[in-house]
Amino acid sequence: MKNIFFILYFLLSLSSCSQTSEKKTNKQGLLWKISGNGLQQSSYLFGTHHYTSGKYLCKIQGFIEAFDSVQQIIVEIDSLNLIESQNIRNYYKTEKFLPTNVKYSTLLNERDYSVLDSITVKHWNIHADKVPLKPNALYEELDKEVRKDNQLENLFKKHIPDSLLMYTIGIKAGLDSNNWPMDFYISKKAKNTGYKIIGLESIEYSTRLALSPSIDIKNEAKSTVYRLINQDKISEAIALAYSAYLQQNLELWQKKTELIAKLSFSDGIDLYDVKERNQNWIPIIKSAIAQEASMIAVGVGHLSGKYGLIELLRQEGYTVEEFK
Repeated sequence: MKNIFFILYFLLSLSSCSQTSEKKTNKQGLLWKISGNGLQQSSYLFGTHHYTSGKYLCKIQGFIEAFDSVQQIIVEIDSLNLIESQNIRNYYKTEKFLPTNVKYSTLLNERDYSVLDSITVKHWNIHADKVPLKPNALYEELDKEVRKDNQLENLFKKHIPDSLLMYTIGIKAGLDSNNWPMDFYISKKAKNTGYKIIGLESIEYSTRLALSPSIDIKNEAKSTVYRLINQDKISEAIALAYSAYLQQNLELWQKKTELIAKLSFSDGIDLYDVKERNQNWIPIIKSAIAQEASMIAVGVGHLSGKYGLIELLRQEGYTVEEFK
């Protein structure tokens, strides 16, 4: 979800997928079939990764078959809605700032403020109380400074098999014009195929959520400090989670993202309203799949767990099983 607006002005060149998908031995994958409960045709649920190349879809066993069998796609946001996206940059410029008279010394205890202050002084030569950015926007900017040169790139090379490294994007600044993000790739392919595209949320809402997570600003500030303190461990966990995704191991991916949450002081806190958003999506999804066979392509973080879409759809009476 975060930073997705930076791709919205670009067009995607699509190429045909060769049949290079690989069989998996893990218990849970990324592509799920939805049937039963009165459905005339099966629909499909797929967990995307916002920083993975669309070319990786060729590695998902059954994806092309599933995509070709549906009449519409359901995505988190309609990233092709350029009319809506034109206002996002201006919105971001205003919403990334702290409310007037709010300072980090009032949001953090003395120890945590001292840590943040030392980091901002070191990298920006400015005291933390002079920084006007909201915690998440602050972290996004500081992370670029704190993270060691090529740190993520080196960790990806360490943990991700060489055969899968080519599908990673976003490690360095800029994007290869032939290596577009998966979500955008799917939407563009759907449009070119003539499919209807249903967006579950607005681009504005997604941007607002990225800048202002669903916790009070004091805990958000505390989480920012914890993420900066644990930056090395978090980077390692991110690489391991990404590796799990590229190896289509949903269970392992879930475990690694839970570790990231613990290191970020967000364990047990629904930072981005995943539970509520999933619950809000269910009526939209039910209505859509009752009318047309659909491919539901949303971030992989929405799939698993007690309040994941897999379990919520099962509670609604559907049969949801891994599609291979």
